[in-house]
Amino acid sequence: MMYAKGININNMKTVPGWISKVLSGLLLLALVSLTVNTVLSQTVLNSKYLDVQLKKADAYHKLSVAITDELVHNTTSMDPELSAKVQSIVTPEVLEQRIPGALQQLEDYAKNGGTPPQIDISDLVAQARAAGVDIPADSGLDKPITLGQVGSYQVQPPSKTAKLVNTLMVVAAVVLTVALVLVCWLRRDFRALAIVATMYGSLLVLLAALLWFAPDVFASRIHLAAANAFVAVTQDIATAIAKDIARRFATIGAISLALGIPTWILLAVIRKRSNKTPANTKAPGQQATYVTRR
Repeated sequence: MMYAKGININNMKTVPGWISKVLSGLLLLALVSLTVNTVLSQTVLNSKYLDVQLKKADAYHKLSVAITDELVHNTTSMDPELSAKVQSIVTPEVLEQRIPGALQQLEDYAKNGGTPPQIDISDLVAQARAAGVDIPADSGLDKPITLGQVGSYQVQPPSKTAKLVNTLMVVAAVVLTVALVLVCWLRRDFRALAIVATMYGSLLVLLAALLWFAPDVFASRIHLAAANAFVAVTQDIATAIAKDIARRFATIGAISLALGIPTWILLAVIRKRSNKTPANTKAPGQQATYVTRR
């Protein structure tokens, strides 16, 4: 056993090895959490992104048709032209003017709090009534509709604590990365970094696969879309968004795996080859003594 100035070298290597495992686990957790939070902020919490997805899914046209069918179905009017009249009121262009603004308000509310967002369709309701659609006076459509409200429950914006946690995740990821690099340098073994990259990529690819297939499995087992046209449109939009997010996770995961796996293998080979090194020099004809690095 080797000593230097009273310090046991083997014990020095044992402690950093244990610490590297803890740091690796914490760093992996921080990276995955930070990635999920970042991707969600860029997608489902971004009004411009949602507007683009609505256009890609032709959702404004589908919603126009769904609203028209729902209104005509629930009216007692026998006017054969009623469907065409309602369709001329609730056009895709009208929805495309109203919905993005409401989504922007919802984004601001989700990120900054304040007054809950509202959308006013009272003018459309008045036009529909004039066209012969029976819309009850107590429907609540004559006044602004509060978005994010289900019954008496109002979706709340993130608290200051939640925002602080998001900031701490970034700081934690940076600190843990620096700490792990330092420990790897002390051990002269950087395989832990490659392992973290590989595990990080594997988890993101697994999450991507779940997001890609889950909506289709859910739709095939629970036939909600057949019961309501609005649910069908919502389901299509949700599926498109889920698969887009899955592609983002898969891309990040694939890049991480492409870097992590080859690096892990290369470092393992280098470590194996250098596992035995000559400890001392012997006279000609004598075998050198080797010591194993731990």
